[in-house]
Amino acid sequence: MATTINESIGQPIRSLQTMLRIISQYDSAVSAVIPDGIYANDTVTSVSSFQKRHGLPVTGEADHDTWYSIAEEHRRALVEVGPAEPVNPIFQKSQVIRPLEVNDHLYMIHGMLLAIGEHYPTLPRVSCNNVHDEASIAAARWLQVRAGIEPVGDINRSTWRYLARLYRITIGDGTRRV
Repeated sequence: MATTINESIGQPIRSLQTMLRIISQYDSAVSAVIPDGIYANDTVTSVSSFQKRHGLPVTGEADHDTWYSIAEEHRRALVEVGPAEPVNPIFQKSQVIRPLEVNDHLYMIHGMLLAIGEHYPTLPRVSCNNVHDEASIAAARWLQVRAGIEPVGDINRSTWRYLARLYRITIGDGTRRV
């Protein structure tokens, strides 16, 4: 453990505690600690439990090897306990997907439309491909009418924004709760 007051409190300690807290949400063998910036007994216990779990010498001190091992495990834990990464397709300012145009964003758009269509029977059914075909145009118009956008059937940033929001509120976490 640190030997001076300045070494046992502060932001680096809070960072360590925050990483350990997240790891403990992912791995119950690691004791949880409240990030308060003070290297007290609860931090020693958490560090020790981490060291034991990962085959490091159990000292309760966050030495170089322990710190980097915690940081590495923290990155892994974030994937499991953190929010899912958003998918933000790049639509240039004036980019428009027009009828019969081929665009790889349409694979994702069509997948979203298929999922939403399970909840909205009047939404025209699309095929999941990368072509803005007649069914895709009809589905875009359906969305645009509900969004108060002129229903031309093109897909632009406004149509995407409405689709993304409708998907989020309709599909949520993807489970079908009854």
